[in-house]
Amino acid sequence: MMDAMFMMLPGSQEESMMSFFFKLLMQYIINLTMGLIGALFFFVYNVYHLIVSYGEPMLSGLAFFLLVMMAGLATVGTYLGAIYGTVAGGGLFLLKQAAKQAAVEGNHSQGRPRQVQYGMGRSGGFQSQRAHMD
Repeated sequence: MMDAMFMMLPGSQEESMMSFFFKLLMQYIINLTMGLIGALFFFVYNVYHLIVSYGEPMLSGLAFFLLVMMAGLATVGTYLGAIYGTVAGGGLFLLKQAAKQAAVEGNHSQGRPRQVQYGMGRSGGFQSQRAHMD
């Protein structure tokens, strides 16, 4: 994550903390994806050389190679799917919470009066309700 160190250096533009964390998260996901795909290719290449150096018969070697390749693809695909799903789910959650917060702030900005009940007043146990503006 050397990219994160360079992202912290001051730039020509002012960024919010949220945009910085979003860029950092996206950089992490891109680095993770490229690293896992590169490792998968390296693994498949080494499995091929292992099969050739072991001297396995053609059909048995091909079957083993395909099995190992499918297992590697399944592992990398599952891991990346979980990471992408987590990021997408977290983003969706944040969008829903922002919409709820905007709806709450929208209701308060209208200045709608609410009923406020005051406790026992000075007038001898008389409770009064009146419109109150927040």
